[in-house]
Amino acid sequence: MLSSDSVRDEAVIQALHQTYGILTDFSALDSLEASPPKVSSATHFNFKGRGFTPGGQVFIAFGLPGSADISAQIVTADANGRIKGKFQLPQLASGIYLLSAIDMKTVNNSLLAMKTSGTINRPLTHIGSVLIEVKAKEKKEK
Repeated sequence: MLSSDSVRDEAVIQALHQTYGILTDFSALDSLEASPPKVSSATHFNFKGRGFTPGGQVFIAFGLPGSADISAQIVTADANGRIKGKFQLPQLASGIYLLSAIDMKTVNNSLLAMKTSGTINRPLTHIGSVLIEVKAKEKKEK
């Protein structure tokens, strides 16, 4: 029997694969958290993560799995490789959205390794991801 954690992890893996393809193999499922995990559209949530390159840039992306239509920002990891921030949501349709934090230095390392050797040795690319449930705000009738 699958635990709720393994069901959640499988959903994250499927969403990552739809969005990032091969980079799914290099993700770190437990390195990113969002609070709260269920939010209303046009509000905000906080995020925090760990395991990123100390002092490095981390690309934060939020959107529907597999969609090129994302909201993004870049944050800088602290000296311990931790990140934190706030993500303001626009008006969105209800659904399950993917929040990803991509360590830019490790992406560059992966691309360089592919260019020079044609292969990637795990784990080079660090992608932390979490699913967030968004509920659209109901329109008030007059």
